[in-house]
This record gives sequence, structure tokens and C-alpha cells, in this order.
Amino acid sequence: MLYAFIDRIEVHEATGGRTIYRQQNIDIHFNFIGNYYPPVEAVSEEERIAAIEAEQQRKKQEKGKRSTERRKQKLDALRAAAEAGDPEAVAKYEEHLAIQRERNQKHRQKLQEAREADPEYISRLEEKERIKREKMLETERKRMERDSRKKKLTRAELKEKAKTDPEAAKAWEALKAKEAEARQRKKEREEARMAADPEYAAMMAERKAEYVRTRTARRKAEHEALVELAKTDEEAARKLAEKRKYQSEATVRCYQKMKADAEAGDPEAIRRYEATLAKRRDEYHKKKARQEEVPA
Repeated sequence: MLYAFIDRIEVHEATGGRTIYRQQNIDIHFNFIGNYYPPVEAVSEEERIAAIEAEQQRKKQEKGKRSTERRKQKLDALRAAAEAGDPEAVAKYEEHLAIQRERNQKHRQKLQEAREADPEYISRLEEKERIKREKMLETERKRMERDSRKKKLTRAELKEKAKTDPEAAKAWEALKAKEAEARQRKKEREEARMAADPEYAAMMAERKAEYVRTRTARRKAEHEALVELAKTDEEAARKLAEKRKYQSEATVRCYQKMKADAEAGDPEAIRRYEATLAKRRDEYHKKKARQEEVPA
């Protein structure tokens, strides 16, 4: 029945060779509707080539994104295994870092040479090398422009801006949540490794104790310097008063949270709350004993 309706089919020679621009026209002549040309959108050769190139560029970008994501997942898995203490993963990760450092050093050296090269010297290079140099400089220029446009505020600047700007406040809360998640993940990895490696656990305990000691000493020295300066400087006195007020409020909040957690049944909070009450009782009895010793 189909052959009864079709008079003939003309297949034209393909154009564009064996490339992405190849096309071939086919004319189907029916024998029952007369001379009729179905409406089609007129597309010029330039528009057709531009559409093909755009589609190829889109596919290339998607392929690159998938490849980058796969490499990132492999690298994350390798980093996690290395942090967990796997000797083979540690060796592979160190090798990867060494290769990456060498590659970055070579790139920086080439970029520095391209920056310092005379434009006239670049113009005299071979076409392939010249295009490569110019593309490298253009990529670096675009990267610097992107960095300048997307320059992020420092943590301290964002914290200060969040006090008056609602958008900055949202960004500040998101940053704190992201940092908290990262700290929790790091803590879980360290705890798992410490449970499996006693030497690592001892090293981490020593490092933590040293960190607490140095940080406490530095904060104590800063506080003493502020107290001494507050005797003669009004601005320092104001900062000292704000600091003491904040410490008092923070202490109350911490105590209230500890009490609420203890009442909710948290074993660690119960232990800390009972220790706090015992310490307060001891201080009360010591103070009462000193008062009784003082003659009337």
C-alpha cells in the first residue's frame, strides 16, 4: 500500500565529508497530492554549522564535567583512605600530591615566562606555540577577573557585616553550619583512627594538650595586657567591660544548657552538672569557714 502512494525517492549526494557537518537530502515524491512542498524552516548554512558547533560544545562540556566529577570522587576516596591510615593509600596520595606540585610548578614557570616575554618575541614564534602562549595569558587574565568579581569577604569581615546586612547574616550562618559539619567529619575520622592506632591517639592527645596550653597562655597574656591598658585608656576599658559582660552571659548560657541536658538524661551532662554542684558546695563551705575564722 505504501509503494502505491510513493512515485519515487531521490537520494542526493552527501555533503560535508565524514565530519560533524555531514548532511544528506532525500526527496520523496508522492503520486496522489500533486506538486506540494511541506513547510520547513529555512536555515542558512552558517546557522546550521553554528547550531552543530554549539551542540558539540555542550556535549564536550558535559563530558568534561562528568570526567572531573569522577576524578574528584576517586581523589576523595583516596584521601579518606589515607586519613584512615591505609599504608597503600597514603603512598598513592603522597605520590599524587608530588605530581600535582610538580605540575603546578611547571605551569607557574611557563606562565611567568609568558608574562615576562616580549610581545615581539611571541609574535615571531611558530603558530602553534604562539597560540598556546596567547591562550595561556588569556586564561590567566580571565581567572584574575573572575577572582576579582567573586572576591569573598574574610571571615572577620563577613562576621562584622552580618550585624547589619541580612544577606551577610544568612551567608554567615551558612558558613558556620558548613564549618560545623566539616569539624564533625574531621572529628569522626580522627576518633576512628585513634581507636585503631594507639600511637596516633597518644600523638593527638599530646598535640591537643600543647594546643590548649599555648592558647590558654596567649589568651591570659592578652587579657592581662588589656586589664593593664584599661587603667589609662577609655577604649580599652570599654572593651574590657564588654568582654566581661560577654563572658558572664556565656557562662550563664552554658550552665543553663548543661542543666537542661542533664535533666533530659544526657549522661555526660549529668556528670558535668554533678561535678559543678560539688565544686560550688566546696567553695561555699571554704568561704563560710574563712568568714568564721575572721574575728568579729
